[in-house]
Amino acid sequence: MIGWGQSLGAPAIQDIVVYLRSLSPVPPATLDESPLAGDAEKGAATFGSICATCHGRHGGGYQETGNGTGIGRRAFLASATNGFLRHLVRHGKSDTPMRPFTGARTSVANLDPAEIDNVIAYMRASAW
Repeated sequence: MIGWGQSLGAPAIQDIVVYLRSLSPVPPATLDESPLAGDAEKGAATFGSICATCHGRHGGGYQETGNGTGIGRRAFLASATNGFLRHLVRHGKSDTPMRPFTGARTSVANLDPAEIDNVIAYMRASAW
């Protein structure tokens, strides 16, 4: 998809975003944007034992022969807030293989908030 910013302008883009969001059958998520309090070293162990199975040893996903998306890139992590990442790990991502990691019957593992922050801290510290 080509960029439309130059020809549409900010107000038209905002109108499109508002319209697209109005199509969702569920209300928007409330994100926990509190400061990250994770320990990257502890997160490395959790990432290696759980996340690397799908996302690759370094978060490269398909590029590393993982079967999940690349989540270790600086470009992705620069645009993903801690609240967004926390929500994604806790609840999974609908219509993808990414299942929840907190409390659901279909959870891959039950990670507590500190463990999730540890993984996010590791991802940010080791981004490539």
